[in-house]
Order: sequence, then C-alpha cells, then structure tokens
Amino acid sequence: MTPDLPSQPMTYRPSGKVNWARFLPALIFPIGVCMAMALLLSWAYFHEWYYSFIAPGLAATVTGSALYLAVLIGQCRSRLVATVVGILVGAALYLGYYHAHVVSQLGWQGIARVDLLPKLINQRMRFGVWGVNINKNPWPPNPVWNWTRFGIDLVLVMAIVAGLGRSRAGRAYCESCDRWMRKHSFVAAPGLGQILADALKHSEIDRLETIESYPVRFMQPSTLIDVEYCRGLSDSESACVTYMTVSEFSDQPPSAEISSRDHVGVLRLIGSFVGYTRSPGLQKFLKQQALLRNQLLALAGKIPRLRSVAVLGAETCRSDQLARLGLSVGQATAVITPVDDSSVGIAFSTRLSVIQMVLSLTPILLVLAGAGVLYAAWAQWPQNQPLFSVWLVILGFSSLAVGATICCINLEYLNYRYTHRLTRRLVRSRPDAIVDPDDPECVFVAVVPRKNWTKLNLDDPSDRGFLLVDARERQLLFEGLRERYRIPANALISCEIEALDVGNHLFAAVVRARTAGIAEDIAGMQPAWTGWEAPFRPRPTKFARPRLLGPHSAEALRQRIALLLPPPDDFETSTSEPVLDGPST
Repeated sequence: MTPDLPSQPMTYRPSGKVNWARFLPALIFPIGVCMAMALLLSWAYFHEWYYSFIAPGLAATVTGSALYLAVLIGQCRSRLVATVVGILVGAALYLGYYHAHVVSQLGWQGIARVDLLPKLINQRMRFGVWGVNINKNPWPPNPVWNWTRFGIDLVLVMAIVAGLGRSRAGRAYCESCDRWMRKHSFVAAPGLGQILADALKHSEIDRLETIESYPVRFMQPSTLIDVEYCRGLSDSESACVTYMTVSEFSDQPPSAEISSRDHVGVLRLIGSFVGYTRSPGLQKFLKQQALLRNQLLALAGKIPRLRSVAVLGAETCRSDQLARLGLSVGQATAVITPVDDSSVGIAFSTRLSVIQMVLSLTPILLVLAGAGVLYAAWAQWPQNQPLFSVWLVILGFSSLAVGATICCINLEYLNYRYTHRLTRRLVRSRPDAIVDPDDPECVFVAVVPRKNWTKLNLDDPSDRGFLLVDARERQLLFEGLRERYRIPANALISCEIEALDVGNHLFAAVVRARTAGIAEDIAGMQPAWTGWEAPFRPRPTKFARPRLLGPHSAEALRQRIALLLPPPDDFETSTSEPVLDGPST
C-alpha cells in the first residue's frame, strides 16, 4: 500500500537563519584567501601570466570554495546573506588585485592609500596593452576593450564567489537537529525522471517498476537522483524529513508550455533549445521534495540504491534488531552472536587506521622517492664521485621498480596483507572460533553495512573476518572480529550482488537470512528488505592483479553461497530445528 502524500507536495525552503556567532569568525578564512588570490593575480600580471577570464575565474573558484566552507561552518541558511557576502568578497578579490599594484609601487605605505585605486584603474584602462601582434609588437592601447574586459572579469568573479556561497546556503538543513543534511546521489536509466516525479506527486509509488542502478558515463543521457537526509533519521521519535531532487540529462530538447505574455518563458525556451542542440541538457522534474519516513521506506522498495538511506529510517537495520519476517514454529534461523574479546580494540583502533593509510601510500612514495634519487644521481654524475652516483642509480631504479609494480598490480596490497595477517592472528587465538582462518576454502571478507554506503569512504567495514561456505553441513559460517554468524541453508532468504557506489565499480554479496527471536510484523508496515542482512565484500590476500573494480569477486562469492539456497518452494515448508550457537564439530 502506498503511503498517503500531501495534496500539495512539500518542498524545502531555507529558514533564512544564520548562526552569527559561528558565521562571522568563519568569514576570516574566505577573506584571507581573497587577499592571497589578489596578490597571486598581481604577481601573475607582472610576470605576464595573467590571462583575462581564465586567471580571475580560477582565483574566484578558490575564493568561492573558501566561502562555501564558511557558509557550511557558520550554518548560514540565508541565500540573501550568502549572496551579498559573496558579491562583496568577489569585488574585494578583483579590486584587491589592482590595489596590490598600488602597494607594489608605494611599498607598505600604499596599503592605506585606497584613494589612489580609481586613478590606477583608470590609468591601466587608458594605457594598458593586452597582447602582441604577429611581429611581437604590442597592440596599441584600446580603452574601450580594456574597460569591457574589466567589467566582464569583475562580474565573473563576483558571480562565481556569490554562486558558490549561495549554492551551499540552499542545501537542506534539519532545523530540529540543528545540523546540515547529508547528500546522497545516484544515477538511474534515462527516461525515468518524469515517471518517478509523477509517481511521487500523485501518490502512485506502488505502481513504479523497480529502478535499478545505472552506470555513470560522461555526458550520456541519464536520470540523476539526489537525496538529502539527516543522520537523526535513525531516531524513531525524530521529526526529520528527507528531500529528493530528480533531474535528467537528455539529448532531446525540453517541451514547455508558455503563454504569449510569458516573455521570460520565451527566453528560457530559446535558451533551452540552444543548449540542447550540441550537448545533453539538464531538466529538473523535482527539487527538494519532502519525503516522510513511511514514504521513504516505500520508495526504497522500488529503488534499491535508496535503501542505504532508508535503512536509517527503518526500525531494523542491524543484526541485533528485529527483522520483519514472520517465522513459523520450528523454522530454521540464523544465529548471530557477539564476540567478547579484545579483537575490536586492536583491529578497529585509530592506530590501525593510521597504519593502513601509510601502507596504502607507501607504493606511491616509493615511486616518488625513486624518481628523486635518480634525479640526485644525475645531478651527482659530473662530479668526482662516480661510485656514489652508481649506488644512487641502483637505489633509485629499485625503489621505482618496486613502487611501480605494486601500483600497477594492486595499490592496496600492503594494506590488505597487513589487515589479513592481523585478522588471522586474532581469530587463531580464539579457542571457540567456528572458522579456521587457515582453511583454504574460507574467504577473507569485510562486512560493509548498507548505512555506510553513503559515506565518502563507502568501503568502510563494520567487521572483518573469514567466511566459510560449508557445503557438507549446508551452512554458512562467519567468524568476525565483532560477531560470528551461523546460518543454516534453510534460514537463507537470498544472496544478491549490489553496487556500493554510484559508478557501479564496488560490489558486495548481500546475504539475507531469518534470525531468531523475531516478532512478526502484523501490521505489514515494514518492507521485507529491512530484515537482517550482511553485505560481504571479498578482500584479496595474494599479490596478484585483483578484479576489484567490478562484480567479479562478489559474483564468485555469490555463486558459492547460492549453492546453499533452497528452492523457492522450500521457504515456506522448511521445518528444520533452529541451530544453537556453539563451535562447529
């Protein structure tokens, strides 16, 4: 049943509030960046590196990014304030570029001589020369063209800086939790934008077909879906609302209905046709439309990529929570038990995170160090130390060869090897482990929960361990650092591969199973996908070129697990006794 939508769809409207206690100190950063960019533009001008439109545009982008961060830190939800501040900072950037010229002529005493700025600008517009002719002679001064470029550059800088600040202020903000919402974007097949928008507007979510993920390709027609959500959505008593924006890149010109007096609409239609003639254009069907908790869950049943956000609003999203599948008496269930030892404190510590980062960067550092040593050997060669130069060449080539080999085969090899050996050592020290890490049939995996798929580092595991597909006993065993799973074949519901990222490069084998001690969802309000699941992502353990970017390793694991899945008719007729927790025999 589709949840009832309001007669008039709610859309996000910024409150216009500003946390001045945080915003005013945060403005120090964009102002400092503005001064630095003005000095850099002046330096570029004196060294003949200043190119109109390009140099000011790059400087404005850097300054606008600083203002973007200031609006974020200052919790500025007023587009007007962000726009006005952006215009002032942009004007200060471009005029400061000319004021730096005054300071260069008068020294530090010229900092306060703002009164000389109009005279300097007028002088440069009258006598300024921009470029040389084919004979490398400077063009004669052209005041009209100089003033034109001055105006275009000034407007361009102010527009870029103000636009970046305004775009940040327009992002969704949760007033009840007093924090910015997160944004999760993914891509669907082209032509679905209008269908999805109509389904949301007319309360027809149940009529939607399943919208699967779509590979991202540059400048190709596709449907872009942006979801802005609050982390407080996981609180069952919170009033947090999710907002959805639906846009579509299309290679077809948009249709528009305009009246004879709609002059703006005429211009907009003409501009749309001009923009669509040579490249795909963007057409927006929904902009920050509100979705309540039950609407989000219903929509996630049709859009699997949305489940990583909707799982925060579900009442069950972890292994220690109730699933929403009713159980018959005597039906087989999976047993998930926590592991009480010091493994978590060791394997998920800050120290280990630092070690993993250093090991991941080591191959790149070896390449850079090898190149630096080779350059040093080349610089030393003409001197009277040929033997020292030979040793530098050998050391440089060795470092370069080792680093380049690891980078080409598996950049994360050192990180994965260290993590695998640490996990194996911790598991082997347990007397009651249900999986032997030295078993050649087990697979080293990481459990990446669905709620982590929206993070910047979406391959962020909540657990690591060893997974064994026991075909003889017909069960799935997992010995992790935090939890251990014992899943009989008759307790398995499904095993599918799903993409973690928008570009469909990182995949996991998602196992769903029935768990013990579960109350049946009599009201039928929670969809089945909110039950217990474990997304397993295989980790390579050998120095070989792994096919990490693609579904290959996850598909191989899924095929092994699929051998345990009972036929569809057996899901309702299974009467196996529940398996008790304990070590395997």
